[in-house]
Amino acid sequence: MKYTILWFLFIGWILLTLGDIALKKWAISDKYMFYGLGLFLYLIGIIFFSFTLREKNLAIANTILVTVNIISLACVSHFYFEEKLSIVQLGGIILCMIGVIMLELWAQ
Repeated sequence: MKYTILWFLFIGWILLTLGDIALKKWAISDKYMFYGLGLFLYLIGIIFFSFTLREKNLAIANTILVTVNIISLACVSHFYFEEKLSIVQLGGIILCMIGVIMLELWAQ
């Protein structure tokens, strides 16, 4: 059951990240198809994420989801949308990663 919960978290993360990307595409193109797709992906992603709350602590599950989402979106924004990240922003991402590792280690 533990690995099933992690799969739900993983699928939720992928769908929420794809939803963010679709909404960014809508913001720069003004095509409402991307807006609808982004909302749909968010809804399905939240449904998958909600199943992780049966086994995981809310704070830990949400922190993992948000941190992994931030890291993946930073990569997408840099490589796909050609947006730049400052040193301070990169430092914040590293601190988030350290925070997730600490939460997981002490949640055992």
